[in-house]
Amino acid sequence: MFKWGLFSYSDCYSVFSEGLVSVFEWAVLLSVLIMLFVITLCLSVLYIGSYTIGVESVFLEFIWTLLPMLVLVFLGYPSMMMMYMFSVDSLVASSVGVVGCQWYWLYTMGSMVVSSYPEGGFRLLDVDCRLVINSGLWYKIYITSNDVIHSWAIPSMGLKMDAIPGRVNSLELFCGTKGVYYGQCSELCGVGHTFMPICLEVV
Repeated sequence: MFKWGLFSYSDCYSVFSEGLVSVFEWAVLLSVLIMLFVITLCLSVLYIGSYTIGVESVFLEFIWTLLPMLVLVFLGYPSMMMMYMFSVDSLVASSVGVVGCQWYWLYTMGSMVVSSYPEGGFRLLDVDCRLVINSGLWYKIYITSNDVIHSWAIPSMGLKMDAIPGRVNSLELFCGTKGVYYGQCSELCGVGHTFMPICLEVV
């Protein structure tokens, strides 16, 4: 869960959220290295002087064309690997259908259909019927909408997918930690938008 005064991400409870955090940390590391490199160049020009000598250099032009390309490759490769790793359907053990409606969620798992409405407990977080899945299994979640655009999001899992009428979006979920995880609709969908909590229970 998020806590006051937290200087980093919340605890990761799914493989996907761990991947997101590692890609973010890698991007921050590269950004800091680039910043240090640029500051070093600026300081060397200021203190060494005579920066007008050798204004033409094919080698330098090649280097400062190559370096940004390498930075883009180093930034893009981890995110592309993560994106393709989580689109492999051979690992999926079961599937869950999620339908956004004004203003509740409808879950389909096999032949079972469950409507999820808000109730007491944690205000605007708890529901009467939770989505229950097993830990240690891969799930494919298919998300769509009946009426307007909704967004199914659970921050501690690193999950967020738009529910769009007439279109089925999908995402993969693997959670090895048992517990109850909360989320909410993350797309302004009308007057009842606040009252569309999401509650996922991993057993």
